[in-house]
Amino acid sequence: MSGGGARPRVLLRADAGPGAGAGHLVRSIALAEGFARAGAEPLLVTPGLPPGMARLVEGRRVRHVPVPGLAPDDPGPLAGLAGEDAALVVLDGYRLGPDAVAAARRAAPFVVALADGDAPAGVDAVVDHELCATPGRYPGVPLRLLGPRYALLREEFRDPPPRPLREPGPPLVLVTLGGSATGRLGRKVLDLLAAADRPFRARIVGNPWEETPAPRPGATPVSIEFLPPLPSLVEELSRASVALLAAGGTRFEAARCGCAMLLGVLADNQVDDARAFVAAGAARGLGRWDDLDPAEGGMLLRELLDRPDLRRELATRAAALVDGRGAERAARELLAAARSAAGRETR
Repeated sequence: MSGGGARPRVLLRADAGPGAGAGHLVRSIALAEGFARAGAEPLLVTPGLPPGMARLVEGRRVRHVPVPGLAPDDPGPLAGLAGEDAALVVLDGYRLGPDAVAAARRAAPFVVALADGDAPAGVDAVVDHELCATPGRYPGVPLRLLGPRYALLREEFRDPPPRPLREPGPPLVLVTLGGSATGRLGRKVLDLLAAADRPFRARIVGNPWEETPAPRPGATPVSIEFLPPLPSLVEELSRASVALLAAGGTRFEAARCGCAMLLGVLADNQVDDARAFVAAGAARGLGRWDDLDPAEGGMLLRELLDRPDLRRELATRAAALVDGRGAERAARELLAAARSAAGRETR
């Protein structure tokens, strides 16, 4: 890092797309905004994004560098973007391994991984905001920022809209399965909603590259509205009675907005933290989405619809986990660590 009062440059390489979903992108955007609050200049490098995902970056304090055709294991043009003020590089992608770490180190002296159970060898720091994160996950990593204290939430979740004092009409159920599965599981979702056998409103958020099935006429007393992909769910989560989710990053957004959750697992790396949320009384668990019996899921949803007290209890415990400041907190600690490491190298 050079002196002279220049803003330190931070490069973030995030994977995204139909195979990777949107989770890496969203948490990298959140951390980039945290770096901007901490006085750094964040640059976000991604593959080329479909319009629905590109809108996630628009209008934010982040310079976005899309690279069409960038492979999931390719670090991209980090060295060319670094400049003399590059403080650190952040890598976020399951296939960004040791070669990507070596390339990142040619761009900046300090390399960070965003992770949820595994990190590439050779990084200087890891951020894992999962409730179940422990130091034992990352032996040998010098700096480990672990747990929901570092929940990587975007700017709008620092101070989300207040929840309504009372629900206007029937309960509202928000359904969003992240960036990769609403279309594939759409029929199962509709069957689950019908199995709840209660009057309520449902809003189902679509994905940028999947078609969401239309409801079957007369199949359910539910009023269903299908929404296009949204750049942020802060408004939706702040007024929903229940969020029907995959156990991805949206669980922290729902927690911050004080929304009761039903969590279903889509991938192996979601299993442990879904269990941790359930064990903490911060959510109800559906098990694996692919194995779920819609009738059983409908029973769990029915219980939440019938019991406002249980919804409040789950939401209160979830809200106590996150304060909306985790991205800035992580950014400041990472910048301080990078400065300290640079000082040791110059002595």
